[in-house]
Amino acid sequence: TIQLTNDGEDTSIILSLHRLIPQGDQGHSTIDPKPLDPTSIPVVIKLVGKELGIPFKLSAGQTQAITIDLEAANLDEPTDVYFALLARGVNEGASPTESQATPGITALFMTTITPSASLPTNIALTPPELPIIQDTSIPLSFDIKAENKTGIMLQVQGKIKLMSPNKTLISESSIDPKLILGNTSRILSTFNFPLSTYHLGPHTLTIELSTLGGRTLTEHSYVVWMLPLRYLLVAAVVLVLISIPLLRKFHLTRVSIKA
Repeated sequence: TIQLTNDGEDTSIILSLHRLIPQGDQGHSTIDPKPLDPTSIPVVIKLVGKELGIPFKLSAGQTQAITIDLEAANLDEPTDVYFALLARGVNEGASPTESQATPGITALFMTTITPSASLPTNIALTPPELPIIQDTSIPLSFDIKAENKTGIMLQVQGKIKLMSPNKTLISESSIDPKLILGNTSRILSTFNFPLSTYHLGPHTLTIELSTLGGRTLTEHSYVVWMLPLRYLLVAAVVLVLISIPLLRKFHLTRVSIKA
């Protein structure tokens, strides 16, 4: 049961079902403007006391309880169904041929139908974009992205560890639980760690993804070389500038000796 409140003026509301389409890698989704074909999903969706496509009055400030009854089909394997219930105002006095854009609000439903308590888990970590050599004068920053290779939505959490060349833990951070819909990818977190000139040599970065219960899904380690590139560049430039007068003086000295 959801609660629908009219914060505007007296109006008539019409309800409709629409397909929910995962979009991008930020965990967003879009609503298919075309009404959902109820025969295309393995779930029977019914409204208790209301009918889809038939307007009903909702006065200003009034709250109406909308009860949705879901009945799943008997399936042999786990299946996800994503849909949205759209409520929008209708102008009953408008001409049928007149095209109007009306605001609406949606309630999103993400459901898993499974014949058993066990669910398939197949999460892959997308290799992060790491530099071969990291300049210690700028932070080490990258996105952590995971791909759900099953058709079932899963909640994933994780840990990120950065170890020094002598295996000392420098940084450890947690990835808050994120929902990854079936057959989609999602950016789970952004790792941003400020470095210093003391961070030198090959550092080990370990990323672990796990279920909410703590079961490890995947774990990968990467080696990142860290050097003070900016300071080395400045030192090289200074060395060149110092060398030029010395080389010129040496050249003039050789010319004088020959003369």
